[in-house]
Amino acid sequence: MATTFSYDEVFNSFLGMVSDYEFLSMSGSDANELMTEYLHKSISKPYTRRLFASIILKDDIQQITFEMKYVVDESADLDFVINILAIGMAIEWTLPQVRSKANMQQFYGGKEQNFYSQANHISELRGLLDDLKVEQQKLIKDRGFFNNPYLDKT
Repeated sequence: MATTFSYDEVFNSFLGMVSDYEFLSMSGSDANELMTEYLHKSISKPYTRRLFASIILKDDIQQITFEMKYVVDESADLDFVINILAIGMAIEWTLPQVRSKANMQQFYGGKEQNFYSQANHISELRGLLDDLKVEQQKLIKDRGFFNNPYLDKT
């Protein structure tokens, strides 16, 4: 059975995961467009896409309709999908942070300025990105493991 929900549910979950005040300074339509792009990229990943028998994004009315390959419980599946997509959006949000030109260029300053290791900073950003990817993959694996019908039989 297909389930439909609003983009806003995923966007709210995503915004709860990241602290980016740049979204507050953007116009609503620009922020919405950027988050919609993150959502599309999140769904396009094979590891995420394989969970669904079908998934349709309707950008004009901001709704997602999906059907899981393996249904556990409709409300649990909805919460799971929102969480997986929000984490995927956080991954897509983090990628440009790691690859930004500011992080790539060497920084020099005067003797009164404090310096922080750029290598450590980039390493921390990469670690955050890796942690998000592992968290998303672990949730997907755990769902498959804990809801495997072959393991329920005695």
